[in-house]
Amino acid sequence: MDVLIYSTGFETTTYLSAIDVKGKNGLDIHDAWSDGPQAYLGISTHGFPNLFMLYGPNTNQGCILVMIEEQVKYIIRRLKTMRSEGILASDIKKDVMRKFNDKLQDDIKGIDVWQHACGNDFYYRAGPSGRFVTQWPKSMDDFAKETDKLEDNFYE
Repeated sequence: MDVLIYSTGFETTTYLSAIDVKGKNGLDIHDAWSDGPQAYLGISTHGFPNLFMLYGPNTNQGCILVMIEEQVKYIIRRLKTMRSEGILASDIKKDVMRKFNDKLQDDIKGIDVWQHACGNDFYYRAGPSGRFVTQWPKSMDDFAKETDKLEDNFYE
């Protein structure tokens, strides 16, 4: 008898589901992400000061080790800036995160393979919005270029 098991054993679109994360004014990360998780570069999400993630939303593409290394470099630069300037809390601005994610979703629309209904939308999409929350739509070089920019004015 042959048996084929079709299962991943994990939920790809449910980030930080095993821990309680509270942000400003007690905001729960699951409430903030009720329409699907989103973050700036998969690292920072508005309303959660000093929360720096690795392998967060929209960081699945190519070699995850490269992406994580670039994220770590970015976070270290941000922490060094915070230390040198005496900044105690760092929160990505809402409009910066929104613009980044709007552009990211537009870029994803241009990738045919992710546009076809093939029964696996659960792997890529989350929430009522149907936004793609797992994939990075560009190359590893593009991710490195994006994370190489550390715009202090992106944070409040």
